[in-house]
Amino acid sequence: MSLDSNAGPLQASTSAVPALPHDMSRDLGPWQFVVSQCRTLASVFVLLVAASVFLSWPQVLRMDSVPDEGDPLLNTWALSWVGHQLAIAPARLVHANIFYPERYTLLYSESLILPGVIFAPLQHAGVHPVVIYNLSLGAGVVFSGVGLALLVLELTGDRYAAAIAAIAFACLPFRFAHYAHLQLQQTQWIPLALWALHRTIRRGRLSDATLLGVFSAFQLMSCVYFGLLLFPFMMAVGAVVVATHLRLRTTPDEFSVCVGRSFAFGLLRSLVVAGVTFAVLAVPLGSAYVRASHIVGERGPDEVMAGSAVPSDYLAAPQNSVMYGSAADREGGPERRLFPGLTLVVLAVIGVVRPGQSGSRAGR
Repeated sequence: MSLDSNAGPLQASTSAVPALPHDMSRDLGPWQFVVSQCRTLASVFVLLVAASVFLSWPQVLRMDSVPDEGDPLLNTWALSWVGHQLAIAPARLVHANIFYPERYTLLYSESLILPGVIFAPLQHAGVHPVVIYNLSLGAGVVFSGVGLALLVLELTGDRYAAAIAAIAFACLPFRFAHYAHLQLQQTQWIPLALWALHRTIRRGRLSDATLLGVFSAFQLMSCVYFGLLLFPFMMAVGAVVVATHLRLRTTPDEFSVCVGRSFAFGLLRSLVVAGVTFAVLAVPLGSAYVRASHIVGERGPDEVMAGSAVPSDYLAAPQNSVMYGSAADREGGPERRLFPGLTLVVLAVIGVVRPGQSGSRAGR
């Protein structure tokens, strides 16, 4: 690979891939474009609230109850502890009031630090802890969909595609198979991190890079599982996006891969900013988790293998699926039933076979 001082990032990409999605902000103007996006996201928000109420009915009538007496009560305690401790001794947040005199006890399970921080004002206003648990559960689902709508708007400019993708992500069968696991509903920062990643690579602005670091750290603070799994996923996505900015030069004797000098140095600078931002926010929590692991240990190889998905798990439907539940036991093990439903599979195939006219309807 070589650096081409004569090729900017857009020049370097035109010979390798199709043009980037149409930028509707140029047609509508900055202010009209922002208003249009906000209207779309507001509509998606209302739609997702209605969908989540319908699919979880009658939970909305029983906000003072929990799905079962296992993980939900543990999660309720964690949220309450974070809100309580922030007000009196935030420096000792990770040393919760269990298993005395052990330390780092909040981190023996999912800490839910960021959801606890977000909902702390409601706790201090006197809202019941179980109601806060249910609000956090619903907010995780709804804002996961809103975040994905923003990502799809960024990539396609199509508000209909954004709404469909938001519903698909927010209403995945996987969510309802893990309805009692609050931490697995906290996926709202994943699409926002990907949104910032795309903008960082495409525009090279330090503000986008800062948001990339912030959203990645927020995901780790909301669900450590997804926070860690987000890294290899973003590396794969980032590699593909960066590849669209490369240019292949061929001669009779050799070929080389070139990239614009300004793009390369701008990307490097942005990644440094994102990395530093993430480290400032997440390293203290990460180091505390490492200390906690020295006390409680780590999952053994057999346990990891038992919980790791295999290809056939993506054909296994959750047991509570109305359409596919009768076939739930044919494939997959506990917590590994990952079939998304035929609708999503068909939509994905259509998207690959017939890529849409991305920006054609966004401004209507």
